[in-house]
Amino acid sequence: MVFGALALGVPIQVLSQVAATPAVAPAAPPPAATAPLAMPAPASPVVSVTETPRTTVPERHAQKRGFVTCAAAVTALSQHIVSGSKSHQALTTASDQATDQHALHTLVIAERDGSPEVFSMYVTPSAAGGCDSGYSSVRYFDSSCAAARETAAADYKYLSDIGSYATYVKGSSEYLTLIPLPKGCLSIRSETIY
Repeated sequence: MVFGALALGVPIQVLSQVAATPAVAPAAPPPAATAPLAMPAPASPVVSVTETPRTTVPERHAQKRGFVTCAAAVTALSQHIVSGSKSHQALTTASDQATDQHALHTLVIAERDGSPEVFSMYVTPSAAGGCDSGYSSVRYFDSSCAAARETAAADYKYLSDIGSYATYVKGSSEYLTLIPLPKGCLSIRSETIY
């Protein structure tokens, strides 16, 4: 969508931060967030930010951009995807024009058990007056897919195969596909929330 926005001449803004979620709240206030950049300027360096357990980088980015109509959806989704991570980093894109009427997209890298899980999450106001959101994530496991399933997806139930790859479901809208690799397993998760 960033490329489409650039092709259409719609200005977008990119924000980037790192957050470490401490076990206890920090004594000092967090450093200031990075300044927003207008495209096509190069992305700013990632800035370390100490967060409280209740605030995620995508939430900070949404607040900074004035993305208020679906702020609760940003909070719920970003809290869900960074849950259990030791730290997370984020790169957010949003329209410079009528930010609150367009999608907010964030690329999130959450560190879990020594390996990253990369999320592409979006939140957008819907025509019905609500908010639609979702994510897709990719994670590599240095083990067989059977072992990866025990580690990361014990609470998922087998749904079917997509091609020759086992796909599992959790609830009614969260899906997980495991793809065996020559060395390890690739996990792809997705969920759409209406």
